[in-house]
Amino acid sequence: MQRTRGLLYLPIEVKVREWEAKLLLAYYAILAGYEVIIGEHAMVELASANCGKGIFFFERLSPRIQKKSITKCEKQWS
Repeated sequence: MQRTRGLLYLPIEVKVREWEAKLLLAYYAILAGYEVIIGEHAMVELASANCGKGIFFFERLSPRIQKKSITKCEKQWS
């Protein structure tokens, strides 16, 4: 069994615009040895509570929402 380099969380805000790019990023991350969780933003945040520390790829969130999400992840992972 191959050892993973960690978790990569890829939330999607607008499927039409982001889906293909996030899938391509996920593909290369998997090739590099990462485990990837990809999906609707709220569901990815829920998964992060159960799956543990990782890299959370925030994109185009308002500063208020981004701060709220980062704080939530920090509390869950500490």
